[in-house]
Amino acid sequence: MSQIIPKLSKMLSRVINLETILFPLFKEDLRLEELSKKESKLIKILDFAEIEKNITVVTITNTPKDREEMARAFVAKSVYNIQTTRDLIDRLHSDRVLRVLCGWRYSREVLSESKFSRVFKEFSDLELAQKTQEKFVQKYLSDTIFLYNATDATKIPLRQKPIKVKKKVKTKYKRGRPKKDEIREPMESSILTKQKDMQTPKAMLELVSTMCGVGIKKNSKGNREKWIGGKLHISVVDGDIPITAFYSGANVQVMHYAEPML
Repeated sequence: MSQIIPKLSKMLSRVINLETILFPLFKEDLRLEELSKKESKLIKILDFAEIEKNITVVTITNTPKDREEMARAFVAKSVYNIQTTRDLIDRLHSDRVLRVLCGWRYSREVLSESKFSRVFKEFSDLELAQKTQEKFVQKYLSDTIFLYNATDATKIPLRQKPIKVKKKVKTKYKRGRPKKDEIREPMESSILTKQKDMQTPKAMLELVSTMCGVGIKKNSKGNREKWIGGKLHISVVDGDIPITAFYSGANVQVMHYAEPML
């Protein structure tokens, strides 16, 4: 417990400072009576994530224009559960508070849909979300002992064709022990067997397929669901704090990612 309290109290004190100091100043500046739950949540996430520090890998020049604002919009899209980039832009034009939180004072400053799509693609290539999450865990949770870990997955439907994996043709042999001069090919090790000899979760997860596949599972009503796409696996610890997230193909079995996610 002595290792848990300092780190979590540091997080708690930061949240209290936001609610007692920043929120009143923000409401006064925008002439608001009260911040909504999602607005408060977005402010806290942006403050903890510090996503602006991870938006470029170039250190010898300035960050490209509007990247910081679009990085915040990248987070807001997830917090507000906005499905498309077009819907996000419409929301930024109509919602003054959200627009200011992202960094644009006036609606005319919001960029076009094509620019958003290009920059969001850059963020994906830079692995922006992964880097931000990794720094958060290292800063607040790296030396902390937690009492439990929960892992679950959710389906991610994709509008593309599943990639067919060619099955290796197995050589058929007669039953029983091989003859004296007969040479048989050794059996290929399974993913679980290979993972036992690996030291890091990153190396273990490299064996898991991330290609688009076909997934089947039972829903809460007991009916079978089938989808084309992938799965998002998330591991959380005390306080529902996410520490690991991994994307895989929809046809990946639970046992292949269970050990690396622990």
